Amino acid sequence: MIKYPTLFLACAATGYVLLVLVFLHFVRKDLSVLSSPISEYAIGPYGRWMTSALWMWCIAGIALAIGVQFSLKHSTLVLLCTALLLVFGVGLAIAAVFPMDESFQQEGHLEFNKLSMTGKMHISGASLSAICFPIAAVLLSVCFREGGLSQQVQVFALEIAAVCLIATIVSFVVFKASYHYFGIAQRSFVAADLAWLILAAIALLAKN
Repeated sequence: MIKYPTLFLACAATGYVLLVLVFLHFVRKDLSVLSSPISEYAIGPYGRWMTSALWMWCIAGIALAIGVQFSLKHSTLVLLCTALLLVFGVGLAIAAVFPMDESFQQEGHLEFNKLSMTGKMHISGASLSAICFPIAAVLLSVCFREGGLSQQVQVFALEIAAVCLIATIVSFVVFKASYHYFGIAQRSFVAADLAWLILAAIALLAKN
């Protein structure tokens, strides 16, 4: 069945992203956890590792979307969640193809109008992903009960999805209000994102 390899791929790809991000936090001491977005890891030393992580993150989202289609009963809500996960993956692909401007790293702040077209594409792709994912996570967590998953799994998934949604909103607010703390706000979203991806993939794999 297609279900199992796609869900295994989602788990493996998410695990790869997590390991790379942990590695980059250790080797790139020049970047601030408080203010620097994770996209800045794609600039300078070890940049290819961050780019590869974005691609694998994209693959994880798309693989989970496919796995959902073969694991849950088809409905309008499940179809919507699948579409959101696919758009999430596309947004990450855009962010991987178009890296953030190096001037952002040097200046320590972001003025969208001053970015190159590449930088604007990166921000647009990353923002698209950041918006789509928490919505998909919340809605899909609700679908888990009808899909035959235990209430405990559904509640846990919904809690993580809620954290992801709140962290995303906070990230956008901080980005506008006080960019000096955007890095830590974004990392909170990323942590919840990766945790939910792995939980969802494992829960669907365990589903009979």
